[in-house]
Amino acid sequence: MRGYVKGTDAPALIAKAVSAVGAGEIWAERRVLDKTISRHMLIPEMISSHVPNLQPLTSREMDMLNLVLKGATNREIAEMSNISERTVKTIFTACTGS
Repeated sequence: MRGYVKGTDAPALIAKAVSAVGAGEIWAERRVLDKTISRHMLIPEMISSHVPNLQPLTSREMDMLNLVLKGATNREIAEMSNISERTVKTIFTACTGS
């Protein structure tokens, strides 16, 4: 399963979800993602087993990852971490290779 919508969601939202999943993305409400992530918390060993040559995350990087998993925006992460929003974007671009 790559997406989740409720039958009661607005048609425009359902269409957006279908387009996102069709483009290879994952679609779900933040509430659903939060529950899923908290039940199956990503641990560094699990991540590193799927990503060769991955360096361990620093405690600051783990803090930022936890903020992302809780649904924080780049701006919120920047404010909580006392760095610029541009720095947050640079960090996540470097981590994802995008």
